[in-house]
Amino acid sequence: ENPEATKGMDLVGRIGYFLAKHWKWGLEKIGVQNEAKKWFNDPMKNTKEFLTGNSGVGLGDAKTFILQPSIERAFAISAKEMYSNLKQAVETEHHDSWLFRHHWGFSLSDIPETFPVYVWYGLEDTGTVPSMSEYMVSQIPKGLPHAIESQGHLTFFSHFDQIISEIVANPCGSSSSS
Repeated sequence: ENPEATKGMDLVGRIGYFLAKHWKWGLEKIGVQNEAKKWFNDPMKNTKEFLTGNSGVGLGDAKTFILQPSIERAFAISAKEMYSNLKQAVETEHHDSWLFRHHWGFSLSDIPETFPVYVWYGLEDTGTVPSMSEYMVSQIPKGLPHAIESQGHLTFFSHFDQIISEIVANPCGSSSSS
């Protein structure tokens, strides 16, 4: 378990992490049911509230949605789909939190050096916090960090072309960019 798994995580994320770790029923009753109702009833409105409220989403994520409306729509549709089945939503939230604190069946340090592992992350992410990404990179023999300023959780979407270009250009991980 990463000793700093919640470092930099917003309050809602820390509460969700605690509930998933200690009280799965509480996660279902307190967190996921409320989220499910909001997302299912009006996913586009909730997406906008998600960006402007106290969700811990960085300005880079808001900018991604503004500049790429198709990503905002896909995000809203995905959330509505996930939360349309309450049992599935609870299991998804619980599984995500479980991954933070349980052994995955292998050690990151056992990944052979012949396999580069690119780790892209936004420095404003308050859900999957930068300290978690940094910890993972430190454990992987050929971990290649790519910390992105002014980005949060949606780094994959905002930097998709850059990510793919780098992987294609440097399949063996010979890049030194960050």
